[in-house]
Amino acid sequence: TLMPETSHEIHEMMAKLPQIFKSSPKESPEITKAKIPKILTPSKAYLAYNKAAPLILPPAKKKAALVKTAQEDKARRKKRKKKLEEAANKKKGPELTVIKVAGTNDKKLDYSADSITTTDLSYTTEDKKKKSPLAPIPQASKISLADWIARLTQHPSSTDLKAFLALYKSGQITSRDYYSVLSLMQKSSNKEARRLSVVGSSVEPHPDAFQILVHEKYAEKEADIQTFAAARLLVYKDVKYLSSLTQPLMSGDVFAKTEAADILGQIARGLAGTPQSVTTDVKQWFSRFVVILTPLSKDAAQATLQASASHALTALRTILG
Repeated sequence: TLMPETSHEIHEMMAKLPQIFKSSPKESPEITKAKIPKILTPSKAYLAYNKAAPLILPPAKKKAALVKTAQEDKARRKKRKKKLEEAANKKKGPELTVIKVAGTNDKKLDYSADSITTTDLSYTTEDKKKKSPLAPIPQASKISLADWIARLTQHPSSTDLKAFLALYKSGQITSRDYYSVLSLMQKSSNKEARRLSVVGSSVEPHPDAFQILVHEKYAEKEADIQTFAAARLLVYKDVKYLSSLTQPLMSGDVFAKTEAADILGQIARGLAGTPQSVTTDVKQWFSRFVVILTPLSKDAAQATLQASASHALTALRTILG
């Protein structure tokens, strides 16, 4: 652009042009050579000058000015485009891996069991005071398993658990991955993570869910979580879910084996008063449990487990006759 002094000089010159051309034609060449500021060159300055007072340049200079102007415009657009791309890249989030897992036989499980309630998944006072630094992502299926572990063990929230549970129920993640994450939550030092592990383990009767609930019932330091887990274990006293006790009795830890044996004993004693209500299918399950419990009642290293297995065996044999 022109400096103020040059602009003033141009307007002053233009104001005198009518008088100059009327007085003497010989002065015109002098005006053309002497009065045009030297700073005007065929580029931005040329355009700025012509906008205020159009000049007629020789064809060669005019063409050069237009070419240079076009080049400057192209460079300016390229620079602007680069800035916009850099700004857009700064707003992009990190690349996230899509989890695509083949379906499993878990769909055979009974999902009609004790479901998560609104109260279980409502935000706690701790959630309201300290929100997770990890912003919720609408497309939950694009969050990697590692990211889910970080979110649910370090900064747990009911909202994230709901999203993770939805992926499990829709078959986008396997029961193995689902309960692996819940198990890590249950082992977390974060109290809310442990509470939500109980909530997540209450959606269906499942051997892995049973193990998590039992651990929280016996090993949890917080009384409210202990009570919560114990209440959720009551569903396993229903004969419909006898199959969920097989794995805990065979490969669970001492807590899981003891709890499973106690539950079997309670079921059998409850049926003793109405033997006619015991179906053939239930008797077959009881026969299998007798085989599993017999060695535990004799060789278990823990006295508590040995006693629970013995009591359960007595009750089961009463039903089987």
